[in-house]
Amino acid sequence: MAPTPLPQTDATAGALWIALDDQTARLDQANGRVEDVLEIEQRCEAEQAKAGTGKPGLLAWLKF
Repeated sequence: MAPTPLPQTDATAGALWIALDDQTARLDQANGRVEDVLEIEQRCEAEQAKAGTGKPGLLAWLKF
């Protein structure tokens, strides 16, 4: 994901607001992806534990 372009040095308050709002939206998207990956990993580990197969997963040492 590309960063938000910085506004021009003579940008108005509105242009700064738009740029910062866009940056916040992009951070929310990126943070959501991390949460999705962690959820998928937890589901896989739970299925492995239920089936009695496999070794602890990559993120098994983290406590959620």
